[in-house]
Amino acid sequence: MKEHDISAIPKAARPYQGVPAGIVTRIVANTVDALVVAAVLGAGYLGWAALLFLVDPRGFEFPQVSLLFSLTAATVVSVAYLWLGWWLAARTYGGHVMGLRVHGRRGR
Repeated sequence: MKEHDISAIPKAARPYQGVPAGIVTRIVANTVDALVVAAVLGAGYLGWAALLFLVDPRGFEFPQVSLLFSLTAATVVSVAYLWLGWWLAARTYGGHVMGLRVHGRRGR
């Protein structure tokens, strides 16, 4: 690529392309991914509570969720989120924020 060509990669980041990410970068990316999963779970819980409220507003109480259900839901949402991210874009949102991507040993 020539200097005057347009690139999505900033000039300062170009020398780091293809270099494996460090532990701090990976931790930050994983933290962002965990926050995304937590937001999806929270939105699901609030959506369920809103539906219960619409069905019976006078007798509404926030639903009690068991630990087993919470862990199962978190596992399912996490696996779906990671699978979709890696399948569609070769990275998750956390990886996008930190400039990471998944590739094999042959660079694919």
